[in-house]
Parts: sequence; C-alpha cells; structure tokens
Amino acid sequence: MGRSKKIFDRIKLLMGVDHTLDDSLVFQIMTEAQTDIAEGNLCIETSDTLPILSNTATYDEPNGFYRLKLIALSNGLVIEPEEVDKKEMDNIQKLSPFIGVGRIVYTRWNGQITFYPTPSATDTYTLYYYAIPTAAMSQSSEPQTPPIFDKAIQYGALIDIFLLTGKQDQVPLYTSLYGQELQRAMTSWRRTKTTSLEIYPQEV
Repeated sequence: MGRSKKIFDRIKLLMGVDHTLDDSLVFQIMTEAQTDIAEGNLCIETSDTLPILSNTATYDEPNGFYRLKLIALSNGLVIEPEEVDKKEMDNIQKLSPFIGVGRIVYTRWNGQITFYPTPSATDTYTLYYYAIPTAAMSQSSEPQTPPIFDKAIQYGALIDIFLLTGKQDQVPLYTSLYGQELQRAMTSWRRTKTTSLEIYPQEV
C-alpha cells in the first residue's frame, strides 16, 4: 500500500462513518496540507541545472521552485545568494553597484528569477533549492515531502476536514497533535537527512 493511500485510510477512519466528503476532496485537502508543510518547513530539497547565457539576467524558474539555497558555478565556486524584492532589484540594476566578488542577489517575479550581477559569459549554474509539491496526492500519486511528515499531513488535513464538516470540537485536539508531530518530524528529519544541500558556500 502506498503512502498516500495509508494517510487517506487513517483520515477516513478518524473522520467516522457519518462523514459526507467525497474522496477526491479528501485528497485535495491532503495535498493542501502537504504544501503548507513544505512551504513552512522547507523540507523538499532538490537541485537543477540552469544553462546561463551571456548578458542575460532573467530565466524561467525550475518546476516547483520555492526558495533558492545555494548556487554552484561550473568553476566549483558555491555561493549562498541573497533574495531581494523586485523594487530593490530594479534599483540595483539601474545603479549597477559593485556588490563584491562571489556574491549574487536574485529576485522572483511572475515565474521567473533574475540574477545580479548579470552573467557576463555562458555558464551552467547548479541551483540547490527548496521546492513545493508539483502534483496532487491521489491513490496513485505519493507525497513529495519526506515520509517522516506523513502523520503531520494526516493531522493537518483533519483540522481542515473537521472545520469543513462542522466538528469544531475536534479541532483543538488535532491542532495540538499537528504541532507536536510537526516538531517531532522536523527534529528527526534535520538529524538524519544527508542531502545535496548539506554543502556550504566557499569563502571568497
């Protein structure tokens, strides 16, 4: 039995026999709970290569991109970039300040990411970033968060389900369970994970 089905079955059991929610809505609520966990805890880590063009600052974001952690250049230099808002980036591009060797700032807007300084030569950036789920949970589509967060997805979904079905008396219990489980999962995950983001920017 897959992870999504196990979470779904536990939720249906705890909902009781008098629920009226369609199964597809339950999976939708599970998906929303997973996304909330990914956004709030940065627990989906991935990487992608980005071909860089000379004198081109703006590129399409990778699928599921949420927050940039590190950039590895083709020369082996690893940089921890700084995110700025669009207004600040516009001012930076107009003034073209020197921001220091080995430093990159970036902004996100309308599904695109803009870097400064503008690359002056072709290169390949390897982007290490935190992601959000890109597919809805279903009988055949598993969670993209690590397995240790499955019970947190369950409790988070049950909070919304009980609110939706008018069982507000159940909400305090599952809000407490959700917070406890999320804290437990994050502590354990940080202790055991060995991913590509466990690299550090080089001093320049």
